[in-house]
Amino acid sequence: MQKSDADIEQIYRWKQEGKLPPGDILTAASMEVRHYALCWDALEMKSGILCRKFDKQNGTGSFSQMIVPRSLRNDVLHQMHNSLLSGHLGQKKTKEKILQKYYWFKIRGYKSMDCAMRKLWGEQNTISKPESTPRTHNEWSDTRQAMYGSIRPVSYDTEEK
Repeated sequence: MQKSDADIEQIYRWKQEGKLPPGDILTAASMEVRHYALCWDALEMKSGILCRKFDKQNGTGSFSQMIVPRSLRNDVLHQMHNSLLSGHLGQKKTKEKILQKYYWFKIRGYKSMDCAMRKLWGEQNTISKPESTPRTHNEWSDTRQAMYGSIRPVSYDTEEK
């Protein structure tokens, strides 16, 4: 999926090769590619997926954020809000939850995030359904499982044997 995004694919390839290209190539690249080049030391490969390692400022921990291709960004918003495991967190907490697991160029200024949150919460119907290629549940699940492992229900036996 990341290889289908032209900007992320370049960074993905360079990260696999283990080196950034010369400055003249970066200068001619898009703003998004240059942004990821500036984040170079924080980028890592996890199970074949390009991620950004984020360390909390207060030093209480770090986590990996999957770099999301442009074509999946609106899908991430909807999945993080509508998933059975997402709960009902409110707009602010949902945004925080997204930022813990995912990253993309200009994510904090992502206009669609605010619009999608308003739409999901029914405050304002300002955007239409995203026009993207349909994704199967399995494709999305495979990506999440590769990143975070599988999540299975825990069964508790209350009867003594």
